[in-house]
Amino acid sequence: MAVKEEKAAAEESKPTSPVQEAVSTEHLDMLLQVTDERVARIRRIITVACAITNYPDWVLQEGAPYLQATGAEKIARLFGLVIEKQVEKKIWDDDRSKYHYQVEGIVYPASNAKQYMTALGTCSSDDKFFGRKDGRVLPLDDVPEMNILKKAYNNFTQNAIKRFLGIRNLTIEQLKAAGIDVSKIKGITYAKGGKGGTSHAKTNNPGRQSAWNKIVEFSGGDEAAAQEWLKDATTYDYEGQTVPGKTDITTVTERSFGFLSKKIDAQAKKFLDARAAANKGMTPSASGPSPKPGPRSKPTSKDEHIPF
Repeated sequence: MAVKEEKAAAEESKPTSPVQEAVSTEHLDMLLQVTDERVARIRRIITVACAITNYPDWVLQEGAPYLQATGAEKIARLFGLVIEKQVEKKIWDDDRSKYHYQVEGIVYPASNAKQYMTALGTCSSDDKFFGRKDGRVLPLDDVPEMNILKKAYNNFTQNAIKRFLGIRNLTIEQLKAAGIDVSKIKGITYAKGGKGGTSHAKTNNPGRQSAWNKIVEFSGGDEAAAQEWLKDATTYDYEGQTVPGKTDITTVTERSFGFLSKKIDAQAKKFLDARAAANKGMTPSASGPSPKPGPRSKPTSKDEHIPF
């Protein structure tokens, strides 16, 4: 037995012949060529898929682009993909405190149904958009169940298309390469783990983000109301005309941001003072959207003009 093992080891240790090396090299070169062609094809698919969409078909989640259902449907039509829902399940947690919908199915090209892939989409009753309000999980009776089901189906559809075409985890640079104006893409944030989407863009500027957080706080956690307050605060009159304000704090000019900050701090102080008084039982609660800014002062000269 030992002799056989020694012979086998000797055979394995023999140097590879030039013919074997040549064959291996040729095979590797062929594999590399095929791989390069596939990579180029995948990159082309990504670019074409993105190019059929428009900026409203995307949102930014934590700075990363996320394809919405409208964009996914455009891409599916472009590539002739068929999506079939096969299973729809409502699954409860063990303590029945919440549930989630799960939608399963397949996606395949219309030209070849055998070339399919499976996909899954889910949505929970404590979803950040539909299942919560002001940072609190809603009672199940108040959760719009059909919306939970629809979102699960939409997630299934998007996952199916993105998985089949390999267009998940895209970057801002890839969208730019496809000709999409990424500066117009809206962002989604979830304030304090609660209320759902907002069109307010995310900013990495600590001063701007802090100011926006204050507006949201004295607006009762309602980001739509916060945007309205910001719009009123940045609307101004100039040469007999009213110039509409901003709904996105990232678009306020640097020169005007200091002026705006004073308004925000003043309103935040009023809110905190009112809340403190309410806690002592002196006045009604100060929760809910804040009052709109006071009357706008008209500039008496061009130098006093504050262009937001």
